[in-house]
Amino acid sequence: MSLRIATILSLATFVLVALGAVYILGRPWQHGWGLDVGYLSWKDRLLYAGGLVTLSGALVALVVNYRKQLAAEAGQFTAGFADAARQLGDQAPAVRIAGVYALATLADRHPGRRQQCIDALCGYLRLPYHPEAGAGHLAERSTETTDTKTHVKTIDRRSYRADDREVRLTIIRTIRDHLRPHAAVSWQGHDLDFTGATFDGGDFTQAVFSGGTVNFEGAEFSAGTVNFEGAEFSGGAVNFRRAEFSGGTVDFRRAEFSGGTVDFWVAVFSGGTVNFAEAKFFAGTVNFRWAKFSGGTVNLVAAEFSGGTVHFGVAKFSGGTVNFGWAEFSGGAVDFERAEFSGGTVHFEEAVLAGGEVRAEREQLAVLAPTLANITWAGGRLNVGGAVVTSEEELRRLLPSTQ
Repeated sequence: MSLRIATILSLATFVLVALGAVYILGRPWQHGWGLDVGYLSWKDRLLYAGGLVTLSGALVALVVNYRKQLAAEAGQFTAGFADAARQLGDQAPAVRIAGVYALATLADRHPGRRQQCIDALCGYLRLPYHPEAGAGHLAERSTETTDTKTHVKTIDRRSYRADDREVRLTIIRTIRDHLRPHAAVSWQGHDLDFTGATFDGGDFTQAVFSGGTVNFEGAEFSAGTVNFEGAEFSGGAVNFRRAEFSGGTVDFRRAEFSGGTVDFWVAVFSGGTVNFAEAKFFAGTVNFRWAKFSGGTVNLVAAEFSGGTVHFGVAKFSGGTVNFGWAEFSGGAVDFERAEFSGGTVHFEEAVLAGGEVRAEREQLAVLAPTLANITWAGGRLNVGGAVVTSEEELRRLLPSTQ
């Protein structure tokens, strides 16, 4: 019940009780409809009416005190939030780390303002950052660009805070600890916005993403490891759209996907690794549509697919590697429809097709066939432009028509 409704109801109760008291005092009581208090003396009637008025007055007092308490708590939160924000803006890294913990404490104590505190922590990670400056002194970097049409030069100067890497890693650990299954206060279901952030590390191991959105859109991964090992995704979405992987690793080893989406749409892989080794896909989607692979590795070694879909539709492979070695398909699908292969490698060595489907087009088969020949066929199928292949013999018969 909202505070406004509670106030209106308490005032209405007061008015009704007061009118009832007047009615009791003023009615010549007879047997009939309504409350029969004809046996009461005038003194008893006064006491009865006074008690009703006192009770309603107490109710109004409770609401007033409740309003005062809420106002006091709101004031405490505002003051605490302002203090924590000032700490996060301090030059000293130790003070900034104290600000991280202060915001986390506020989030735990004020559930209604929790998202605001989480947004502030994520907002810090979106500030300008460079891995080379993160563990050292304050630095400034200049980037010069020229518009090809107007030939106007633009110089972008960014300053980076001293010793900022540990502050950023503390924020990530704090968020992770609140997403784990046995967290004292859970932040599951809240949104995490890392749009455009630069990462050179971070630990989300064993975190549970059961709702909300985790947004890495446009983020840059150029060094270190962002670790989702053993994490559980049972709803919501993790968004890596337009992210750039030029180095480092994003690690989903042994993660479990039972719902939701991990989206790498239009992501650029020119280096580094995205690692799904031994991950389990029960449902949901991993989307690499329109992604560009010119280097680096997407590793799905020993992954288990019993549901869901991994999409590589319209992706462009000019380099790099996608590795399904020793993966097991008992359900779900892997989709390469309309993907372009001008280089790079897709491996299926020792993969087991016990169910599910790998979808490709006939013109892709010449690229995929050498590694598909090493698949163990145990009930799954390869769908090549509508032609269904369920054994190595059928694959070999199909090969001459694609060469």
